[in-house]
Amino acid sequence: MRLGVRLLQSTAGLVLAGVLLWSACIETPTDGDYQPPNQNPNILNLSNATAYASDTGVVIDVNLHNVEPIAGVALSIVYDSTVLKPSDTPYLKPARASQMDNYQGNFSTPGVVKFVMLSIFSNPPGRIDVGDGPILQLLFDVKPTTPASASQIRFVNDSNPPPEDNQLSDTTGTRLIIPQLENGTFTVQ
Repeated sequence: MRLGVRLLQSTAGLVLAGVLLWSACIETPTDGDYQPPNQNPNILNLSNATAYASDTGVVIDVNLHNVEPIAGVALSIVYDSTVLKPSDTPYLKPARASQMDNYQGNFSTPGVVKFVMLSIFSNPPGRIDVGDGPILQLLFDVKPTTPASASQIRFVNDSNPPPEDNQLSDTTGTRLIIPQLENGTFTVQ
């Protein structure tokens, strides 16, 4: 009886070790198809926008081009707080992100937006399907005394990754995806 239990434990251990080795090979392939994070085909993009001093509700789209379904997104975005301030309604949820039931942002630090979206309460869990388009719309008001100028709205990562502050998760929640990041420009006319 003990031998049977030991054999079962040993077999289970070997199967688990094999699965881990196999999954490690998938995560970090060494063939020519592997693309490092800066060549990742998944792209987060901030749209450009133009407005006038005192304009309100100016929309900046956070766009996602994803080649696989996504179940989680974390964002860290900075903007020039001498030019912009979050609108009273600081964000909208586009249709592409409709399945994300945990969808919230932190706008408490001037010039910084931290945002997270994921699906943890749905059964089956929600996701952002493969495609292109906005997954978040940030709304800003232009300060009345702002002269004509241009400033960046950009993604930022902690200076000591990993993990990066701007990241995606696959639908199993077991694989971190570091997308390409493309910043936007905000122009005041």
